[in-house]
Formats: sequence, structure tokens, C-alpha cells
Amino acid sequence: NRHQTIDIVGELAAKGAGGAVCFATGFNESGEQGKELAQQLLSASGDMPLIGPNCYGLLNLVDGAVLWPDQQGARRVESGVAIISMSSNVAFNLTMQKRGLPIAYLLSLGNKLKFDLQDAIRVFAANEKVTAIGLYLEAISSPAAFEDAIRFARECGKPVVAIKTGRSDAARSLVLSHTASMAGPDELVNALFTRSGVARVQSLEAFVEALKVLHLLGPLEGGRIAIMSTSGGDLALVADAMEGLPLDLPDFSERTVDELKSQVHEQIKITNPFDFQMWDWNDAKRLSSIFEAIMRDDFDAVLCVLDYPRDDRCDASEWSGAERGMIRASRKTGTPGIILSTFSDTISERIADRIIAGGLVPLTGTGAALDGLAAAVQIGASWKY
Repeated sequence: NRHQTIDIVGELAAKGAGGAVCFATGFNESGEQGKELAQQLLSASGDMPLIGPNCYGLLNLVDGAVLWPDQQGARRVESGVAIISMSSNVAFNLTMQKRGLPIAYLLSLGNKLKFDLQDAIRVFAANEKVTAIGLYLEAISSPAAFEDAIRFARECGKPVVAIKTGRSDAARSLVLSHTASMAGPDELVNALFTRSGVARVQSLEAFVEALKVLHLLGPLEGGRIAIMSTSGGDLALVADAMEGLPLDLPDFSERTVDELKSQVHEQIKITNPFDFQMWDWNDAKRLSSIFEAIMRDDFDAVLCVLDYPRDDRCDASEWSGAERGMIRASRKTGTPGIILSTFSDTISERIADRIIAGGLVPLTGTGAALDGLAAAVQIGASWKY
């Protein structure tokens, strides 16, 4: 009840509570009476921090503090990304992802009567347990304050990726009715993100993949990529999906070509993308030596396309050779290693956790994965200036 909420918030403030989450709706998004009640709520809160109203609150997965009115699928972590969402249900859905993304904090802002976007960015940027920040945005109330907060995040070494709705007339109308916020022209949003160094993605899948890359690797120095697989079909699909992205497939150096020729079967064509076929399948030691040769070349990241069999019907034990070879090669050379599945279904959460524990990035779904990788390249480029 929104009227009772105002009374309770006033009582909490009077008792010196550290803060409150307001789940209730019916404030700024509900006409003149709602706006009047919003001012009463603000006044009742006094100096006490207030998140909301019309929000799902917050998950602190580092300390295990949950102020949340519903189920959530997240788990405890020692460190991870912070996600700030202007949609409670989007936040709810993000807790249910099975892609291996470690979420340290998740905050649903709601109507942000008192605690706004820029405040949240600053809080999480200064937190040493946070590796990167993800934003689900419907509107930006103060572009100047937003830009200042992003600048602070960069100073703290925290990259930011965002998904922003409001490109269509229908979406802009929903934003207004949902949070009483105006969604600005999309070209201005793009300009603000570009100037601030925020990478923008267009899907929640790419959002999660980008955050995985940023959590494990941070912004990338460049987009020079090598791709490997036992399948020419997979490689062709990935190469096509890279079109239009800031990702390149440069040729191997002569030294790398010579080294690979001395190691692989004579029938294997040595090019980037590299089809290493099945000659050394499941031989982690041999594959590690091959992968090392490529990783010692001048690449910003090396991808191994690897789709695992479903574990409820199949035996995936012979698929670990390439994974173990990638882990060894990446550790030995220091080059970022990525295991990419063409489908989101073909790397389970259990396998994704194992890949992360080995120091590699598990990316799932070709399009979303490459968009996420491109986001890390874009941030890396903007941080150079």
C-alpha cells in the first residue's frame, strides 16, 4: 500500500535505519496524485538512503545480503560484475542465466526517487569486489551526471557495458508508462555512450557475454583474433558473423606457419581461421603445443570453437582434450583464451564454471558471443584516449 509505505519509511528514518528498499508502486508513474505521494515519500525518508520505489531491490552476492521480494537464481561469489537495471523483471531474468557469469551485485533502480543511476555507478565502481559494470537502461535523467559517473568508473578501472531500450516508438511509450521517464533520441544516446566509453549491445545475451569477457579479461587491447576448430563449417559461420564488427582475422606470421607445419598433419591447411581437424583429438599435450604456437603470435585473443555434447544423453569425456590444451597454452603464453560454443545450449553452466576456473572465457552463441567480444574491444579502444 503506497500510503502505508510513506508512514513506514518515515518510521524507519526516525529509528535511524541504514536504508530502505521501496517495492510499492503508484508514485511518479501514476499521475498527479502519484507525484504528490512521491514527494511525501521523499520527505518522509529524510537523510535515510532509499532505493525505489517500484523496484525489486538489491542482491549482494558477496556478503549474502538479499533485499528482494521474489525468487532469484543467483549464487554467492567472491567477486564479479555489478548489474544495475531499470526493470525489475529484467533483473529477475538475469539472475536465472546459466552462462557462468559471476554476479556480485544486482540492483533494481525502479523509479529512482532518491538513489539514481549515477549514484549506483559510483558505488559499484569504487567497490574492489566489482570487476565490471552492466547497465540495463530505459532513460538517462542526467546525461552530465551519467558521464561524470562513467569517468569515475574508468578511473577505478571498471569497464561499463549497457543495453538501452527506446529505439522504437513502442518502446519509448512503454518507458514513459513504466518509470515516468522520457527515453531520449537514440542517436543522442549513441553519441553519449561513444564519448563516455560505454559499449552498447542490443540483446541481453550479448550483454551477459560482454560482461563475461570484461570480468575475466577486461577491455581488450585490440580486435586481432585467431579462430580454431575441428570444423570448417563452424569456422565459416564464425567468420561470417564477424563481418561489421571491430574484429579482424589477420594471417599467421611466417614463424607461426613454420612451427605449425612441423607439428600438424600434412593435410591440414595452415590459415586463420585454423581447422586443426581430428588428428590429435583429445590429446591435450599435442593440442597445447599447437595452440601455443598460435598464441605466441600477435593476437589479442584466441578462440577455440567447441560445442560439447549434452550431458544427459551423451558422453563428453573425450571433449576435454581441446579444453585442457587451451588452458595450458593460455597459461604458458599469457594470451587470452576463449572457448566459443555456436549454441548457448552446448556449454552447460557446470562446464562454463570449469572453463572459468581454468582461466578461459566461455562464450555461448556465436552472434551474442562476438558482440560481447566486440564490446570489450570497443572499450579498450576508447580507454586509449
